[in-house]
Amino acid sequence: LNPERPSHEDAVKVHGLTDAFLADKPKFAQLADEILAFLADAELIIHNAGFDVGFLDAELKRIGRPPLRSHVAQVTDSLL
Repeated sequence: LNPERPSHEDAVKVHGLTDAFLADKPKFAQLADEILAFLADAELIIHNAGFDVGFLDAELKRIGRPPLRSHVAQVTDSLL
């Protein structure tokens, strides 16, 4: 997904996804309904969930949607 903001150079070193590569990718708002339908009532198992859920909640807020936990049955953090 296109994050609609520049990637920090340290992040690019980790994931390798440059701004140029992401420029023509779909935006979260374009795929949000499809993503939420896929995740509906699921148990999500996420390593370091607080980090990832924080990003997803921010994106959901930007498009006027409730937080991730209101769409899924449970979030389990494998880090814990």
